[in-house]
Amino acid sequence: MRKNILIFISLVINIGLCCFFLFEGTENVTYYKTKVPYCIENIGVLSPGTIIKLEDGMSESYTRYSILLNVSDIEELDIYETSKVNMNIPYWLRPLDSIYCDFSELFPPR
Repeated sequence: MRKNILIFISLVINIGLCCFFLFEGTENVTYYKTKVPYCIENIGVLSPGTIIKLEDGMSESYTRYSILLNVSDIEELDIYETSKVNMNIPYWLRPLDSIYCDFSELFPPR
């Protein structure tokens, strides 16, 4: 009897795990394509036609999108030390011609 109960519990757990892995990532994801160039907080420019993924709408009247950045293994990057786990670093996008896009500090005149 005890053996049958263990087999049943094991079967239920295995079916649950199979369903989890089978249906993981099947949520409906929405992507958008930018129409105009955007300034990324005086860091750079996001070109028109960039595909961005809808993440979440916030009650503070903005929507969060994400992009993935690939960097070649030969590029040197500095490690950013932090004690936070899974830290997100949000950057605001502004239309390229807005007053928030001042690249003079990044690209001083020669």
